[in-house]
Amino acid sequence: MLVFFALSGFMIYEAAGSVYAGNPGPFLVNRLLRIAPQFLAALLISIALYAVFGWAGVLQVARDCARPGAGAALTAKNIALNLFGFLPFGDRAVSYNFLPIA
Repeated sequence: MLVFFALSGFMIYEAAGSVYAGNPGPFLVNRLLRIAPQFLAALLISIALYAVFGWAGVLQVARDCARPGAGAALTAKNIALNLFGFLPFGDRAVSYNFLPIA
């Protein structure tokens, strides 16, 4: 994984320095057009699967694991924080409740 990040960082640095030298606008648009469609597709598929499995009654917390605050992971605040967790210190307020699925 470390090699991937090092190589990826080097490639982005080279592209930004040579191809888009002194012109960050097209570089950012290019990156956005490469990343956003896949992100939005994954997000929509996840929401659709969650809706289908929720409607079917498959997404349930095991009875022996129910405890106060167990549903905090699916609050609007926590979902928004997870979507913007890439921002600096954005992950500090996210609550993680790992429960076995029944």
